[in-house]
Amino acid sequence: MRAAALLAAALFAGTAAAAQPPAPAGQLYPILAEAARTGWTADRRRDAAELTLALGDVDAALAHYEAALLIDPHDEITARRTAELAVQNSRWDHAADALRRLIALLPDDPWANLHLGLLLAPAAPHDSLAFLRRAAQTGMAPPAELIETIEQFADARTGLPLAVGAVMTDAALYGYAERAFELAVALDPDTAQALASVALVRAIQGKDGAPWLDQALSLGSESAQLYVAAGLYYRAVGQDFISLEMFLNALSRDPLNPEINAEVSTTYGLLGDTATADFWAQQAQLLARGMRAPDAPPLEP
Repeated sequence: MRAAALLAAALFAGTAAAAQPPAPAGQLYPILAEAARTGWTADRRRDAAELTLALGDVDAALAHYEAALLIDPHDEITARRTAELAVQNSRWDHAADALRRLIALLPDDPWANLHLGLLLAPAAPHDSLAFLRRAAQTGMAPPAELIETIEQFADARTGLPLAVGAVMTDAALYGYAERAFELAVALDPDTAQALASVALVRAIQGKDGAPWLDQALSLGSESAQLYVAAGLYYRAVGQDFISLEMFLNALSRDPLNPEINAEVSTTYGLLGDTATADFWAQQAQLLARGMRAPDAPPLEP
């Protein structure tokens, strides 16, 4: 009786497994085989894109979507899917073309105008402003400070990528901020602040930023803001003692800066030293009002 029950259970399990659809790789193979035999159609390209994406291959998925659009260039759904996939995965070269393609089909699409404006902001300010303003008119406004920053630096010879990246970081647009800071580094490889900023936004996104930060610190800059970025980087990766060291380095270079005093306070708090944290919080408040406590402790971790 028990043997019969086990056999029935095994047969049921086998039937259930057979009823399940094949895994993405199994579904992809016949599409590729049929395409090799009779050629690609837009539907086959779209199906292949979805299956390769399910397998974790973003670049292959983008290639299939883009090929589908070559066959059927008026497919708004695939155009949007391609743009969204490129933006979400920071495939910026693909994203620029995909967003332009989507806007060609849907000129007033707020999402496409916003993201193309963000993408162009650190390198093509006038084009960026046109797309961002159109996005705002159609219901998807960018951060106001970003518009102001682009306008301020639009005709400047330097400073645009770094300034735009800082605003994007504050707005939690970390992928775009990383791209802006990388452009700042490309324009001036010895810009320690840009290198440290790349490191910071990469850390916030869970990426490795150590090579950029190491290069920034190796340049020997005396900028307090460089050490602020380094302090924020080490906080983001959970190394609070090194973070405190960086903030104290920043404080030694700009002791009257209330924001740096506040970061020192925050870091002492994270380390469990509430008394010292309270002192530096009070110091930050006094400095913000143009005052300073007379009994500041020595700048030692």
